[in-house]
Amino acid sequence: MSDEPKRTVATCPHCRQPVISTLVFGGAEKYCRHCKQAFGMFDVDSVEWTAELQLIIDADRAWFAPIAVRCIAHGMRRRDCPQCEGGEYHRAHASSEAMADSERAYRELLG
Repeated sequence: MSDEPKRTVATCPHCRQPVISTLVFGGAEKYCRHCKQAFGMFDVDSVEWTAELQLIIDADRAWFAPIAVRCIAHGMRRRDCPQCEGGEYHRAHASSEAMADSERAYRELLG
């Protein structure tokens, strides 16, 4: 018997599908693509890792990434933005077009 801890996967408390980690939702570090809900890190369940669950996680991350990059979260700074590098939060100087796109992205993620 191995003393190594078993790998686990965080799962949605509603639909039991795997959730992915993210920082685009304030106070909610986990996201369920299947329920379109965000949860705090302690609000999810966990199950033992399987290769099948990893395939779902990988697909969910691939779906999530191009949408999440458009989100401008509260308290967020962007690495590729000189104003953010100067200490300003991105929402303080983002264009109205970028903010509108961010709102569309959040609606796409949360329904």
